Amino acid sequence: MFTDFRKLRFAVEAIGVNYSARTRERVAELWQGEIIDGKDQLILSSQGLFEILPDGSVIRVIVHAPQGPYQYRDSSKADLMEDPEKGWHKFHVLWCESVKQWQSRLRKTNRDDGRFTYPLFWRDRTEYRPELRDGGRNLLLCRNCSKMLKSFSVNADIRSFDVREFLTRRELGSSFAGLSFTSDFDLVPNVYSDDWSRISSGFKAMRNWTCEHCFVDLSSHPKFLHAHHRDHHKANNSVFNLQALCIRCHAEEHPSNSSLNGSPDLAEFKRVFTR
Repeated sequence: MFTDFRKLRFAVEAIGVNYSARTRERVAELWQGEIIDGKDQLILSSQGLFEILPDGSVIRVIVHAPQGPYQYRDSSKADLMEDPEKGWHKFHVLWCESVKQWQSRLRKTNRDDGRFTYPLFWRDRTEYRPELRDGGRNLLLCRNCSKMLKSFSVNADIRSFDVREFLTRRELGSSFAGLSFTSDFDLVPNVYSDDWSRISSGFKAMRNWTCEHCFVDLSSHPKFLHAHHRDHHKANNSVFNLQALCIRCHAEEHPSNSSLNGSPDLAEFKRVFTR
């Protein structure tokens, strides 16, 4: 998903604009969620919902309309809090019929773990705030979006829908006449950049020092959180290619890396954090 825009970037940087930093800031804002007024703040397509970032890259986003669990007569408040299918609203990956009725109170995000954090209001106006440590509530895919996705032969079961896979998908169907993408990284040595330490630290802070796989909070043990390159190319430091992983989850991504799998830090982590 990368094209050589180096001359343009040099010109932008020459006038004092740090587009890379602004892009990282924007991705962090979207991860937390942003209230929007309607579809004018989205790029709508039959392929999904998109946003153009400050560096010119295009990413998928999803939306939901926080309204809190409904107060059903035959269900207790405690039961509803643990029942995402019955008691919670859904998230949307397409501009379906359901989302249209909520377009004045939508929240846009690029969060790819299926969890959403926001204040909740019951019908009696009592406010409830979910635990933030676990990343918020695990919502389900909208049924109308599911039906639309199935027309593209996409696995869209509301309970097993893979948000991460969908957000990184280039296209939905083989008939999609989309943009072509080229990669510059085939020509770049697979080595860490000189400023990798700064980039890694900033990215892990952006992810709240929490593993994106097992959700362990490592803010008190930062040495156990790594920044993983999804495509295994050490020079590709795009925020979309990085993933915050605890050392155990990182080792599972690199089973043949003997130095990582045999490291004292990994052994210490397993002693401190047992599954």
